[in-house]
Amino acid sequence: MNSFVNNIYIYIFAYLYIPFITFYKLKLFNRSSYNSEFLTKENTERVRGLLVLLIILHHFTRGMDNIGLMLPFRPIGIYVVSFFFFLSGYGLMSSKLKNPNYFKNFISKRTSKVYIPFLIINIL
Repeated sequence: MNSFVNNIYIYIFAYLYIPFITFYKLKLFNRSSYNSEFLTKENTERVRGLLVLLIILHHFTRGMDNIGLMLPFRPIGIYVVSFFFFLSGYGLMSSKLKNPNYFKNFISKRTSKVYIPFLIINIL
């Protein structure tokens, strides 16, 4: 039996902490008119953070025998990853439209931010 099944902390994390940190100061709706700030960099980073946490919870449920209250997190993996990549692509296109030379040094900038930490973690 997996120890996560009856662990109250995983339920608090999934059902209280994640929604709180996601929607705290998130400007999704504007009551008076159309919200033009819906897909700002700040909002999309918050939503992408939520999606990362949902992916982690999805991975937790894949290793559980009796998932109990974690059942909603098991089938969402493909949808969460798809939405994460959509928001990432949206951000890349927004950056490209603002700065036509955005992709000029894209690989060299990303290598230092992604590939070098990846190598360090895998070496350790």
